[in-house]
Amino acid sequence: MEMDTVKTTADEPCNSRITQTKENEEPSKGHVTPCKRKATSPAGGESEEVGETESAETIATAKKVDKKGVPATKSKKQKLGFGEEVEEKKRPVLLEVPDYITSIAAGGMHSVCLTESGEVITFGCNDEGALGRITADEDEEVSPGKVEINERIIQISAGDSHSAALTDSGQVYLWGNFRNGKGRMGLTSDGVKQMRPIKILNNIQIIKISSGDDHLACLSSNGIVYTCGCGENGQLGRLTEKMADMLEPAAVLVIGLSRSRTRTVLIEDIWTSNYSTFLKARETGLIYAFGLNNYSQLGYENKRVAYAPTFFTNFNTSLNNSQSWKEIDRGQHHTLSLDSDGRVYSMGCRNYGRLGLGADCRHKSSPTPISSLQNETCTTIACGDDVSFAVTEEGMYWIFKQFCVF
Repeated sequence: MEMDTVKTTADEPCNSRITQTKENEEPSKGHVTPCKRKATSPAGGESEEVGETESAETIATAKKVDKKGVPATKSKKQKLGFGEEVEEKKRPVLLEVPDYITSIAAGGMHSVCLTESGEVITFGCNDEGALGRITADEDEEVSPGKVEINERIIQISAGDSHSAALTDSGQVYLWGNFRNGKGRMGLTSDGVKQMRPIKILNNIQIIKISSGDDHLACLSSNGIVYTCGCGENGQLGRLTEKMADMLEPAAVLVIGLSRSRTRTVLIEDIWTSNYSTFLKARETGLIYAFGLNNYSQLGYENKRVAYAPTFFTNFNTSLNNSQSWKEIDRGQHHTLSLDSDGRVYSMGCRNYGRLGLGADCRHKSSPTPISSLQNETCTTIACGDDVSFAVTEEGMYWIFKQFCVF
């Protein structure tokens, strides 16, 4: 199978399908896999099979992003926001909304937008309450609508079936539903999904939120991290026997190295992946992580799951003393990271070209520089399940992904 790196705006990825995993796979929930490829659980392996009738190539695309309107491509459950009849767009198309959009969060089958005036707009599938508003029919779901929160919002996040918003006063609103391998968990300790925003972590000032597929991490101004949601793959960073305890936000204890001045580590920044969480220490800038590590996407070769914050040497020895990690993003089985000099690195599962390291690369257990971006200074990065993005300081974006060409 040959893979090339080219610039294009016309190539179209193959259709995807939702595949349910087998009962003995962990966790046993559906997930998206490219067509004509085997699907397994997030904790299992990935097939590298490609159908006989298709060829594949790794595509890197550059295109400027406009501020007003939301670029959209393909929809499941009409999550594009163009109405009930529009399920798919083959190229980015502007979605007209009442205000300028400053931030976008894509969930499993819904989208969340933050406006310049601090309001939240949602559209997509609402069967689990992910839109944060009551919808009478599908037409209301697929059309952009405002979420009623009587505070100014400064940050949003979205998971598989939940959404969250952070106010300028440091309060967190959460709505929707969490799921585990057995199905619905609910959003609150009583096991009930929430169709409208509810406030959590009262009287704690939060400065950042980040959503995984089915968990939420919140960073307080005091450097403490709180998590809630599904913890099956260690993504909460804390162990509990009761599901209700997982749904109740609680602090994560981070223990430093033995040579540290203080054993309790305060945190400066947080990022989440589908099934894991990354923390950046305030004092040292070191990275701690916990969650699913089946393809070494946390930076450790011989540990499938980390249930507590762990210092991974491979991740923390990839930079010199003058550099630091600026941003970390993730897919289902891979991790993308951005350093303070604007260089982009990838690690984890190599399948489907998601690492951007060429057709002959292997799975990576430490952050590896993406050579095709060595002459670019990037300002931000992002990941889908098996695709990676990087935006340069000139406003161009690059995509690394194996596309099916028939």
